[in-house]
Amino acid sequence: MILYTSFDEISRPYGLLIGNYDGVHTGHQDVLKDFVKACERQNILPVLLTFKEHPKFFFQPQAKNFKITSNERKRSLLFQFGLSHLVEFIFDENLQKHSAREFLEQYIFNQKNLKFMALGHDFALGSGKEDSLNLCKELASQRGIPLSLHKSFMQAEQIVSSTLIRNLLDEGELSRANKFLGRNYLLEGHVVRGKQIGSKELVPTINLNFDPRRKIPKVGVYATFTKIDGRYYHSITNIGHNPTISSGNLKTVETFILDFSQDVYDSEVSIEFLEFIREEQKFDSLDKLGEQIKLDVEKVRNYFKKINRPHLALVGKNIKHSQSQNIYERLLNKSISYDLLDYESESEIAPADGLLKKYDGFSITAPYKTHFLRESEVTCDYKKAVNTVYKKDSNIYSTNTDLLGCEEILLKLKASNILVLGDGAMAKMIEYLGTKLGISVKIISRRNELLDKLDQFIGNLPQNSLVINSCSRSYEFKFKTNSHLIVWDLNYNADSAGWFSQFSNIQYFDGIGLLELQAKYALKHWNLDSK
Repeated sequence: MILYTSFDEISRPYGLLIGNYDGVHTGHQDVLKDFVKACERQNILPVLLTFKEHPKFFFQPQAKNFKITSNERKRSLLFQFGLSHLVEFIFDENLQKHSAREFLEQYIFNQKNLKFMALGHDFALGSGKEDSLNLCKELASQRGIPLSLHKSFMQAEQIVSSTLIRNLLDEGELSRANKFLGRNYLLEGHVVRGKQIGSKELVPTINLNFDPRRKIPKVGVYATFTKIDGRYYHSITNIGHNPTISSGNLKTVETFILDFSQDVYDSEVSIEFLEFIREEQKFDSLDKLGEQIKLDVEKVRNYFKKINRPHLALVGKNIKHSQSQNIYERLLNKSISYDLLDYESESEIAPADGLLKKYDGFSITAPYKTHFLRESEVTCDYKKAVNTVYKKDSNIYSTNTDLLGCEEILLKLKASNILVLGDGAMAKMIEYLGTKLGISVKIISRRNELLDKLDQFIGNLPQNSLVINSCSRSYEFKFKTNSHLIVWDLNYNADSAGWFSQFSNIQYFDGIGLLELQAKYALKHWNLDSK
């Protein structure tokens, strides 16, 4: 995600979408998909203008219980749906004083690189009661800028909106709220010490310290997933005032993680809310409360036995930046559990058979793509590295879905020359594909001094050559050239994307497209594509 504070920072033609997009719900997703496709057809950058904080917090600085998503989560979701360029304005007294016309003329339509504009059905801005939509139509028409108006998005006979989702959370209607979000409602924070009555006399719970501006579901008990250090656990969460134990009004979020005994105080955790179990109650004694908790836990265990939620994993090293879960959830149109199995050394990796007993399937990324070769039968032509392991008829197989995805992309690009930066497993696989497809491939190792003179070397490439960066995220992937090139960064690095966006002679794309293809092929091998 590339963040801007001003449109002056964008040097290429772009299309513009405006809105808060709190929640990035299914209605937002529908707008985003159409907008990104429209920008792709016009070969312009898709850009969203939003506010760093919702204007509500300017007018009501102490407001609580409102935001559906954190800023970081919202950016991640926007990126998942194709928005990698985001302009964030700070809503302050200066902006508040502007009428809709003043805002549009001074900030939006005075930009020479604005080539297209799209608006949601409920678009409105300005301090007065002006008709923002008609103003946009008027100003866009005067400047010859195409403008598209997206209709309201209906789902289950409801117009999907952030307000609708907030109301459903207030009512404890989690299954409906999650349906309209397109994923489970999630609350993040870090674990703090509570009164520890539960750990001593009832069940051990973790207490979540969360942003008070975030929307908190209705007081009560919920079936939840808790994610700690990249791994998911079944859990039960109570939102409320602990009336049996306390007489105060402080609302807390307490979670009991099933079959879990680690000390996670001060850890960052996220809690996904799945199903409302019961109202919060005041009991006559701790014993009575303990009896009810046992019943709640049993009910939650039965709930988890019934839900059809894929449980996948990624084996790798330093993989906290992985975008794979978002992609699998988008392809499956449902929430999944996706564990990041981050191993410091190869000796720590669990056997494939054990992993497949726990997970519906698992993927492998660098530096462990050769690890499972000896534990599985490789089913693709390329036998030197695998990234997907699956079970069929009690036998363990592996394949390389990166190979399938890369071949599909290379056939579309039709490049006759490829330069690959980095000499790891991906580089060797691309070299193999080059031989198969009749494409000239040159590989430069990070240890090669040519990488220090990359501008000069790139300048000697034939026009319309393909440059692929297969180096790790730590490599600063940037160069200058006047040549017309295609640049494919197998990472998804905002700094690199921002750098290359300034060159009209460079067609840049990141590794998300390959991840999507890899995921589609992997789901087929795991027999999850039609579930």
